[in-house]
Amino acid sequence: MSKTIIVVIVWSTIMSRFFCDNCCDLTQDQVNELGIEVIRIPYFLEGKLVTGELGAEFDSEKFFDNMKNGATVSTSALNPLEYTEIWEPILANGEDILYVAFSHNMSGTFNNMNVALTELRQKYPQRTITVVDTQLMALGLGLVVYLAAKKHKEGATDVQVVEYVKDICKKVRTYVTVEDLKYLKRGGRVSGITAFIGGILNIKPILKLVDGNLIKVDKVKGRKTSLKYLLNVLETENVDTNYPITLGNAHCKEDAEQFTADIKDKYPNAEVWNQSIGPVVGCHSGPGTVALFFLSKD
Repeated sequence: MSKTIIVVIVWSTIMSRFFCDNCCDLTQDQVNELGIEVIRIPYFLEGKLVTGELGAEFDSEKFFDNMKNGATVSTSALNPLEYTEIWEPILANGEDILYVAFSHNMSGTFNNMNVALTELRQKYPQRTITVVDTQLMALGLGLVVYLAAKKHKEGATDVQVVEYVKDICKKVRTYVTVEDLKYLKRGGRVSGITAFIGGILNIKPILKLVDGNLIKVDKVKGRKTSLKYLLNVLETENVDTNYPITLGNAHCKEDAEQFTADIKDKYPNAEVWNQSIGPVVGCHSGPGTVALFFLSKD
């Protein structure tokens, strides 16, 4: 009596670990849902270094109240050793790394990251470390990270995820308006005289993210007018409601809730995220900031 021998061949596939940074402003639930690992970019509050926070870890009310009361805040950078400590155990375990990052133009932390990457690539030449500069920030980045991580979790290769990110980033639109120009002045984005006159005349700038940098594209008078401007941008930029429309706010709950309701009135079938702006962007924009992020069909 002959026996049939069945041979099962299992093909092993090296999976990468998917990283983002806390500039994405996703919630902890969103990160946990997709198994995303977060690089924590720290900041200084009154000279004290604070570990990068995400979601519920970040007390936005306290942070922005501190800014209103004159507290000095600034972003910091991880040093090369800290990047090495994050990634080397993963590489040593035989895994690759895929990092979808915020705009390299907005932080010096990436210079330190590149130092670490050079050493790690030499030490682990058989491993692949892929870093994608999305040229985005806050929930514009968060939306791309979320969509890319879903692809990754569904089994897409790193090459496929990178191509997807590059394609979808071209469609992301970012518009920002601030309540007080003094915070943009501190960061060098507007001059002192512009901030002074703008404060007296209640002028609100409209900023747009272009090639990884925030630039002023218009200015309007008054808060309500600035928010109406952002609402109209959804139409002029041909919003794609097949993707979430995301709204970041810096401790301005009432304005954000009303803006969310206005979006839902205009696009009743759209999914709208209304989430807090985190410390990485909040350090520069200040309390009262409202930022709109969405994908355009064009």
